[in-house]
Amino acid sequence: MTMKFRSVNKKISRGDRGTLRIFILSTVAIIAISFFFPNFIKKQVFNVGNFFGTSKNVAANILQGVSSPFLSNSVLLKENHDLKEKLFQAQIDLVQYEAVRNDNNVLRQTIGLETDQDIYKVHATVQAGATNMSEDQILIDKGLDDGVIVGDLITAYEHMPLGLVQTVYQNSSIITLLSAFDKTTNVLIGDKAVAAEAKGKSLGAFEIKLPKGSGVNVGDSVILKGYSVPLSLGLIKSIESPENSPFEIVRMSLPVNPNSISYVGIIK
Repeated sequence: MTMKFRSVNKKISRGDRGTLRIFILSTVAIIAISFFFPNFIKKQVFNVGNFFGTSKNVAANILQGVSSPFLSNSVLLKENHDLKEKLFQAQIDLVQYEAVRNDNNVLRQTIGLETDQDIYKVHATVQAGATNMSEDQILIDKGLDDGVIVGDLITAYEHMPLGLVQTVYQNSSIITLLSAFDKTTNVLIGDKAVAAEAKGKSLGAFEIKLPKGSGVNVGDSVILKGYSVPLSLGLIKSIESPENSPFEIVRMSLPVNPNSISYVGIIK
């Protein structure tokens, strides 16, 4: 059996030939441009890259612009919630403070003493105690807007002198305790009103140096000198009399820990 094979003659159509010519000419042109103008191709490639990079940045900016309001709203809602909680707590503290204050004034009127309205011009809340700042300072929530000035006397529990205003801000003030280390305060001691200087020993403690035989005794009251109302620093706790010294050392402290005080009055 004889098998016959037909040869297939593939002819290139005119359209294919035209495409081939264009491809060859384009390739030759690119090679020529690359050879004679080497920077031209690099510049075009760089421009294309910049286009896509810029497009990416534009898209990122658009997305950020769209998401920003949602993020801002979320932050504002949280801040609003926190402020409501702080306001609620402040209202509770104010009610408690006013209740204690009114009770004190009723008692003082009953026994014929001045009320805090007669001696205080400003009331304040302690924002940071001595342990949160230095051991000899506290921060209160009243300042220039409330008429507080440097040198104002700060008291606790109505008639216990606590400190003096050292620095005033718009809505707060820093108070230096009278018991600040080495700070001196003029006082009067006991029924004889013995004048002396009380030197601070930090955190409510004081030390007074007096000549022996001054007549001061343990239990005598120590009051601040120079005020129309009795402002008591506390009572003398101990007296030390060294044998070889003409002086005696008197020790006393505030009746309460300065860190436990939440409300204060400001005497103008």
